[in-house]
Amino acid sequence: MKRTNQSRDFILSSLTILLLVTTGCRQVERVTQQRDLPLRAWNRDLYDSEGIQVYATNSRAAREIAETAENAAKAFRRKTGEEPRQILFIAVDGDDPLDDELLKAGIQGLARISGKQVPDLEEVMIEEARRKGTKGIETDEALLKSMLGMIPGILECPPSRPATLWKDAVVVPTTKRIDDGFDTIIEFVMEREEINFIQRILMSPIIAIAKGYLHKILGAVQEAVIMGVHAQGREGWPQERIDQLLKDALEDSGLKQLGEDIADRTKSSTNDGEETTEENNVPQQ
Repeated sequence: MKRTNQSRDFILSSLTILLLVTTGCRQVERVTQQRDLPLRAWNRDLYDSEGIQVYATNSRAAREIAETAENAAKAFRRKTGEEPRQILFIAVDGDDPLDDELLKAGIQGLARISGKQVPDLEEVMIEEARRKGTKGIETDEALLKSMLGMIPGILECPPSRPATLWKDAVVVPTTKRIDDGFDTIIEFVMEREEINFIQRILMSPIIAIAKGYLHKILGAVQEAVIMGVHAQGREGWPQERIDQLLKDALEDSGLKQLGEDIADRTKSSTNDGEETTEENNVPQQ
């Protein structure tokens, strides 16, 4: 009986280890003893996930962002041959509080790693929205918050921090935050275009595909922003080298091909929709 129990325990232990390895489940724990960093900041608790420190409202969000951070660090080492620096992260989950500081982190982050001024970037974004015919976004507060909450950003670290920690912290939205933001945008568009219930059902497969594309796009942007912070302020690194690193990172992620794929699928969906409309308009005999 003892040997049987030992064998059973060995099998269970082996399966547990195998499950952890295959699912990529990393360790994460909430920090409870005071360190160089405050235990709470940005209305979030400090978590440690195998050496990566994340401010988050729950362990799931901390784990997800730590995995994103580790993947970006590996990509930076692979592309540059240099060691990534230690960076602090802030997770933005689905129902997390978002104050003005966090909402502005995205545009400020783009400004820091691109070397451009915030007003210039804001003007470009407004012009792009107008060019695409997007109306009403600038007056809908909930929609604006949802959109800004989906963008990775950069904020200054707390004044008390370890000497090895870089001065800038990276704000990264979780998958749930992106999903919630996307749903808010879709609902806004459908209400504005007066899409009825039947039309919404017919559009649901296209919306699901679009959400998948959005995750890929924002995943590539998250990695590029984190790599930009790893590159920022390095001796002998001109802005042109950082710009090229970001460009290469986005291209390597397949973003260009993804854009072409989206365009092809959109065109196909539009043609199918037009054909369906024509069939529905055929007079009944």
